Amino acid sequence: MAASDSPLSAHLYALLENDQGHLLTVGREATEAAHAAGLTPHYEAGVPLPADKLASSGRFRLAVVGHDAASAAVAGNHTLVQPLRDLYAEQVLVALEQPSSPWSRRDLMALGFIARGKATLADGSARDLFAFNIATYKVTPDWLNAEHWAHPELFDRYRW
Repeated sequence: MAASDSPLSAHLYALLENDQGHLLTVGREATEAAHAAGLTPHYEAGVPLPADKLASSGRFRLAVVGHDAASAAVAGNHTLVQPLRDLYAEQVLVALEQPSSPWSRRDLMALGFIARGKATLADGSARDLFAFNIATYKVTPDWLNAEHWAHPELFDRYRW
Protein backbone atom coordinates (compact mmCIF):
# COMPACT_ATOMS: atom_id res chain seq x y z
CA MET A 1 0.00 0.00 0.00
CA ALA A 2 1.48 3.38 -0.98
CA ALA A 3 1.95 6.04 1.67
CA SER A 4 -0.45 8.34 -0.13
CA ASP A 5 -3.38 5.94 0.20
CA SER A 6 -2.64 4.34 3.56
CA PRO A 7 -5.24 4.19 6.33
CA LEU A 8 -5.94 7.39 8.22
CA SER A 9 -4.91 5.68 11.45
CA ALA A 10 -1.42 5.05 10.00
CA HIS A 11 -1.04 8.78 9.24
CA LEU A 12 -2.01 9.63 12.82
CA TYR A 13 0.41 7.13 14.28
CA ALA A 14 3.26 8.46 12.13
CA LEU A 15 2.56 12.07 13.13
CA LEU A 16 2.39 11.39 16.85
CA GLU A 17 5.21 8.83 17.14
CA ASN A 18 3.56 7.29 20.22
CA ASP A 19 3.16 10.62 22.05
CA GLN A 20 -0.40 9.88 23.13
CA GLY A 21 -0.70 12.54 25.80
CA HIS A 22 -1.28 15.42 23.44
CA LEU A 23 -3.88 14.27 20.93
CA LEU A 24 -7.11 16.17 20.34
CA THR A 25 -9.75 14.65 18.09
CA VAL A 26 -12.68 16.60 16.71
CA GLY A 27 -15.58 14.50 15.50
CA ARG A 28 -16.46 10.82 15.50
CA GLU A 29 -14.41 10.02 12.41
CA ALA A 30 -11.17 11.38 13.90
CA THR A 31 -11.74 9.59 17.20
CA GLU A 32 -12.34 6.26 15.46
CA ALA A 33 -9.15 6.68 13.41
CA ALA A 34 -7.16 7.40 16.57
CA HIS A 35 -8.51 4.28 18.29
CA ALA A 36 -7.75 2.22 15.17
CA ALA A 37 -4.13 3.42 15.42
CA GLY A 38 -4.00 2.32 19.04
CA LEU A 39 -3.89 5.92 20.26
CA THR A 40 -5.97 7.33 23.08
CA PRO A 41 -7.03 10.95 22.54
CA HIS A 42 -6.30 13.26 25.45
CA TYR A 43 -9.48 15.12 24.61
CA GLU A 44 -12.39 14.39 22.27
CA ALA A 45 -14.27 17.49 21.12
CA GLY A 46 -17.33 18.19 19.07
CA VAL A 47 -18.63 21.16 17.16
CA PRO A 48 -18.65 23.91 18.31
CA LEU A 49 -15.33 23.66 20.13
CA PRO A 50 -15.57 24.02 23.92
CA ALA A 51 -13.07 26.89 24.14
CA ASP A 52 -13.04 27.09 27.95
CA LYS A 53 -12.21 23.39 28.37
CA LEU A 54 -9.62 23.40 25.58
CA ALA A 55 -7.87 26.45 27.02
CA SER A 56 -7.44 24.71 30.36
CA SER A 57 -6.00 21.60 28.66
CA GLY A 58 -2.97 23.44 27.29
CA ARG A 59 -1.63 23.24 23.76
CA PHE A 60 -2.02 19.89 22.03
CA ARG A 61 0.70 18.35 19.91
CA LEU A 62 -1.80 17.23 17.25
CA ALA A 63 -5.44 18.05 16.54
CA VAL A 64 -7.28 15.82 14.07
CA VAL A 65 -10.47 17.01 12.42
CA GLY A 66 -12.67 14.48 10.67
CA HIS A 67 -14.87 15.20 7.67
CA ASP A 68 -18.01 14.93 9.81
CA ALA A 69 -16.82 17.67 12.19
CA ALA A 70 -15.58 19.95 9.40
CA SER A 71 -18.93 19.67 7.63
CA ALA A 72 -20.88 20.34 10.82
CA ALA A 73 -18.73 23.40 11.58
CA VAL A 74 -19.41 24.96 8.19
CA ALA A 75 -23.11 24.07 8.27
CA GLY A 76 -23.44 25.64 11.71
CA ASN A 77 -21.25 28.61 10.78
CA HIS A 78 -18.69 27.73 13.48
CA THR A 79 -15.04 28.55 13.07
CA LEU A 80 -13.15 25.33 13.61
CA VAL A 81 -9.83 25.13 11.84
CA GLN A 82 -8.48 28.59 12.61
CA PRO A 83 -8.76 28.38 16.44
CA LEU A 84 -7.19 24.93 16.38
CA ARG A 85 -4.33 26.21 14.27
CA ASP A 86 -3.81 29.46 16.19
CA LEU A 87 -4.55 28.52 19.80
CA TYR A 88 -4.88 24.88 20.66
CA ALA A 89 -2.49 22.74 18.59
CA GLU A 90 1.01 22.71 17.14
CA GLN A 91 -0.13 20.50 14.27
CA VAL A 92 -3.57 20.17 12.72
CA LEU A 93 -4.61 17.36 10.39
CA VAL A 94 -7.90 17.73 8.51
CA ALA A 95 -9.42 14.78 6.65
CA LEU A 96 -11.97 15.82 4.03
CA GLU A 97 -14.09 13.95 1.53
CA GLN A 98 -13.77 15.79 -1.76
CA PRO A 99 -15.70 17.11 -3.65
CA SER A 100 -18.58 16.96 -1.16
CA SER A 101 -16.64 18.89 1.47
CA PRO A 102 -17.74 22.44 2.25
CA TRP A 103 -14.04 23.32 2.62
CA SER A 104 -12.25 23.77 -0.66
CA ARG A 105 -8.57 23.15 -1.21
CA ARG A 106 -8.18 26.90 -1.71
CA ASP A 107 -9.81 27.66 1.68
CA LEU A 108 -7.35 25.45 3.51
CA MET A 109 -4.34 26.67 1.53
CA ALA A 110 -5.32 30.24 2.48
CA LEU A 111 -5.10 29.19 6.14
CA GLY A 112 -1.58 27.78 5.66
CA PHE A 113 -2.46 24.11 5.23
CA ILE A 114 -0.63 21.87 2.79
CA ALA A 115 -1.99 18.82 1.01
CA ARG A 116 -0.62 15.60 2.54
CA GLY A 117 -2.12 13.05 0.17
CA LYS A 118 -5.03 10.68 0.63
CA ALA A 119 -6.08 8.26 3.33
CA THR A 120 -8.69 5.54 3.54
CA LEU A 121 -11.11 4.85 6.35
CA ALA A 122 -12.15 1.48 7.70
CA ASP A 123 -15.27 1.53 5.49
CA GLY A 124 -13.12 2.03 2.39
CA SER A 125 -14.02 5.67 1.72
CA ALA A 126 -11.20 8.06 0.79
CA ARG A 127 -10.23 11.32 2.46
CA ASP A 128 -7.92 14.10 1.31
CA LEU A 129 -5.52 15.09 4.07
CA PHE A 130 -4.45 18.65 4.77
CA ALA A 131 -1.92 19.46 7.46
CA PHE A 132 -0.64 22.51 9.27
CA ASN A 133 2.53 22.40 11.35
CA ILE A 134 3.58 25.57 13.13
CA ALA A 135 7.22 24.42 13.16
CA THR A 136 7.43 24.19 9.37
CA TYR A 137 4.84 26.77 8.37
CA LYS A 138 7.24 29.57 7.49
CA VAL A 139 10.81 28.94 6.49
CA THR A 140 13.01 31.82 7.59
CA PRO A 141 14.49 33.51 4.52
CA ASP A 142 18.25 34.08 4.21
CA TRP A 143 17.95 37.86 4.36
CA LEU A 144 16.05 37.85 7.66
CA ASN A 145 18.94 37.99 10.10
CA ALA A 146 20.98 40.58 11.97
CA GLU A 147 23.75 40.53 9.37
CA HIS A 148 21.51 42.10 6.74
CA TRP A 149 19.65 44.61 8.90
CA ALA A 150 22.48 46.91 9.91
CA HIS A 151 25.65 47.56 7.97
CA PRO A 152 28.31 48.43 10.56
CA GLU A 153 30.90 48.80 7.80
CA LEU A 154 28.95 51.81 6.51
CA PHE A 155 28.56 53.63 9.83
CA ASP A 156 31.57 55.93 9.22
CA ARG A 157 30.74 56.55 5.53
CA TYR A 158 27.19 57.77 5.62
CA ARG A 159 25.25 59.95 7.95
CA TRP A 160 21.93 58.30 8.75
